[in-house]
Amino acid sequence: HAVVMGGIFHGFDAMQGAPLSLRMWGIYAGGLWTYQAMICPMEAIQGRRSSLHNVASAGIMGYIGVSRGVMGVPFVNPYTLYGSRFPPG
Repeated sequence: HAVVMGGIFHGFDAMQGAPLSLRMWGIYAGGLWTYQAMICPMEAIQGRRSSLHNVASAGIMGYIGVSRGVMGVPFVNPYTLYGSRFPPG
């Protein structure tokens, strides 16, 4: 599932002008696999699916990715988000 969806997401990038690369496909596929790998133990422990599992997994991955600077926040101008961290100068 992660392999196919990683290809679809990478296809969206290509339609917007980004070059096709195995590295980016791997990043998408690996990210989706990690997301699902984080959800599975939560579902096993509680014995049911929950939207809170999705929120927790996405929140953890988003926090780590944005804090390390490898991910952005969708629909937010990076200068607005990081303006106080990196003042112009």
